[in-house]
Amino acid sequence: MMLRIALAALGAAIFLGACAVLPHMFRTAMQRRLYELRRFGGQRNGRSRAGELAAALRRAATANPNQGWRARTRARLERAALPWTEWQWVSARLVLTAAVLVVLVFVSPWYVAVALALLTGALAPGVLLRVRVARRKAAFAEDLPETLRLAVSSLRSGFTLQHAIAAAANEGSGVVADELRRALNETRLGGNLEDALERLADRTGNHDVIWLVMAIRIQREVGGNLSDVLQTTTDTMRERAQLQRHVMTLSAEGRLSAMILFALPIVVGAWLLVFRTDYVRPLYTEPLGIVMLVYSAVSLAAGALWLRAVIRIDV
Repeated sequence: MMLRIALAALGAAIFLGACAVLPHMFRTAMQRRLYELRRFGGQRNGRSRAGELAAALRRAATANPNQGWRARTRARLERAALPWTEWQWVSARLVLTAAVLVVLVFVSPWYVAVALALLTGALAPGVLLRVRVARRKAAFAEDLPETLRLAVSSLRSGFTLQHAIAAAANEGSGVVADELRRALNETRLGGNLEDALERLADRTGNHDVIWLVMAIRIQREVGGNLSDVLQTTTDTMRERAQLQRHVMTLSAEGRLSAMILFALPIVVGAWLLVFRTDYVRPLYTEPLGIVMLVYSAVSLAAGALWLRAVIRIDV
């Protein structure tokens, strides 16, 4: 019976994996272009500068709770630079759940295997996606001041703003250069540069870009030296980055302690489950053991949240 369940789960995993991967692998160039155009969307008309800036700041500061799960998932995938649709992401999570179920059903009771598989499919992909987004966000924030410095040098050489950004994107590499090239491609499709930079800020979660767009729009309306404005913005970003690195250095010991304290019970429990199964079997076969296991999980989650609040310092 368990072998049939495992084979059925494996077949479902293979089918869902094919549904998730094949449409992306065999998407034609025209379909990819149309997908980018749909994601690019329409332009905003008839709005004041103050309303645009306020809306941009709200989008960068908080997520819209009224968005559907498809819009939230699409936004997370864009921030992680994954060329998947929301349905492909859901299919990948189902594939992971089925694969974990197939592996665990042979080494543990079926109800434990189902619980662990569902927990893995529900939490692990989201954690990995957040880690990827956080890494891209950190890489973007680290490389942005240097890229803007190149743009300021081009502006002082007589380039326009768009040509200066293009020159900085062509000379640079990494996340910032890729995102700037995408923003420039949106302007070539008929979009506005400031709007493209706002969408860039939404994708990367970087508030400095929002302030950069605000400075550019104010300079265009009231006049002034744009290169000096960008230089001041770049200097502010660099000073903030230095302060943030200093704070990360001072809090490194606390963060390492938090990771060890959180991982220790999980690693020890996994080791006992694999190598000392008889020793921990009462935890998931006896009612009292199940209560203790649930209490341990809740306590571990509460402790993790408390440690995160202690070591997290916003700069």
